[in-house]
Amino acid sequence: MFSKARVRCIHRGLGELQWRVGSNDSFRSPHNEEVTKAIKDSMESWGPECLLRKACNRLFENLKSQKRLELAGRTDDVKIKKLNSRRERLFKQRLLVARDILEEDDYKYLKGADVLMSDEESGEEDKGTYIVLQPRWRNARLTRVLHRCQQALESNGRRKGPRGTGSPVVNPQPKCKLLC
Repeated sequence: MFSKARVRCIHRGLGELQWRVGSNDSFRSPHNEEVTKAIKDSMESWGPECLLRKACNRLFENLKSQKRLELAGRTDDVKIKKLNSRRERLFKQRLLVARDILEEDDYKYLKGADVLMSDEESGEEDKGTYIVLQPRWRNARLTRVLHRCQQALESNGRRKGPRGTGSPVVNPQPKCKLLC
């Protein structure tokens, strides 16, 4: 079988033969079909052709989207969006677990605390490793509640990989009222 990462790796190794990802280019154009065929020929056991084409098409669309963002000068927006979406996803996961393990007042407290979540995450260059530290100004109660939720998440097997460690980042206290 093959994976998306394998298709990406082979595509990068094709040298001059790359998909054309301009605004008017199609995945099914003769040139791009040639690139897809070269990827297929480079894989020893690739499984059903429909799955290979699907993985190739997905990569093609991602590359095309990246190109469009580059032309618009919005690549920094994408990096910020990735970090924010990760933060929101983790908060939602913790809220789901919190419903089952926390008392009612702690659950309500956590539900209103989304603006106080840590923004001290490593950048995109650290692929797969995020350094998340609690802000020094964060309320001890919130820290305690978040740790309980995180432990429950990890015991349920919902987390992938170990959490990174690092030195604290000093951020200013937010201008909103802190929960007591």
